[in-house]
Formats: sequence, structure tokens, C-alpha cells
Amino acid sequence: MDTVNHIDSSHHNSPQKISLESLNDEAIKTLINEGYKLLDRRKREREKSIKEQIKALAATEGIKVSFQEPANKRGNKTRG
Repeated sequence: MDTVNHIDSSHHNSPQKISLESLNDEAIKTLINEGYKLLDRRKREREKSIKEQIKALAATEGIKVSFQEPANKRGNKTRG
């Protein structure tokens, strides 16, 4: 089936169906690119939250924690 349930980020409770067949190539590329951006943003938010939790837990025991990004993650390029 070539339909996608699209949820407008400003209206989380009102999904809209999008027929991929009805979209031109540029619209599909845009949809994919926006999806990757959203996924990347959510991943960064989860990582930030987890790091904050780890730091808070360590602080309760008087331990200071810092994080260093792996060399391959620096200068990450966005898909698209």
C-alpha cells in the first residue's frame, strides 16, 4: 500500500493519509528529507536527556561525568 499516515507536528491527534502515488518526485524527496530531520532531532533529544540523567545519577554519588563524541560523529552531515 502506498499511503503514509502523516501527523502534522502541530496537531498530534489528527493524522492525515498521504498517497505516495499522488506525489511528484520532489514532494516525495521533501517528505523523506523532513522525516530524516525529525528522526535526527528526536535522536539528539533522547541522547541529551539520557546524558542529563546519567550526570544527575553520578552527581548523587559525587561523581562528575563528561561525554566525548566519537571521532566519526563529529561534523555529522545531514541526509538529503
